[in-house]
Amino acid sequence: MELQTLRPFQKLLQYIGIPVMAFAGFVIFVFLRGFSGHKYQAVQPTVINLGFPLWLVVICMLLLFVIVVFIIRFYQFSGVDEETRIKISSQDIVIETPDYLIPFRINKARKIRFTDAHLFGLFYKYYMVGRLSINYEGDRYTFYFPVMTPADERQIAKWTGK
Repeated sequence: MELQTLRPFQKLLQYIGIPVMAFAGFVIFVFLRGFSGHKYQAVQPTVINLGFPLWLVVICMLLLFVIVVFIIRFYQFSGVDEETRIKISSQDIVIETPDYLIPFRINKARKIRFTDAHLFGLFYKYYMVGRLSINYEGDRYTFYFPVMTPADERQIAKWTGK
């Protein structure tokens, strides 16, 4: 069985991070923008009128720029790692990327735990999003992957000993 890995933390940032960062960016923009009753009057930023030092205004401007960049990055994120694959069989679990290959022997792993990632399942249109945690030779690895059918879920749970 071969599965793609998912990156749900970034997907979570895409749906929760964008509104939070947009709100923070809007608040910073409002404070950096000046208010004037006259159309052609020169306006100072509100933060300077409130007594903020110029260095703090510059930091707020940089923070606004960083927030806009993060919003664009979160929005462009697709959520699926197209190159990383998890191959599960009755004896081995193999993680394959373009850069490296990690083979795990199921009988040598200290602990293999297969669970359902309920929160991340809301962000993907699969039967479920599985979370595979492997404790292998003192290192801990966690992978998220789509499970397409209940039969696949039962097979993975049987192989991992759940």
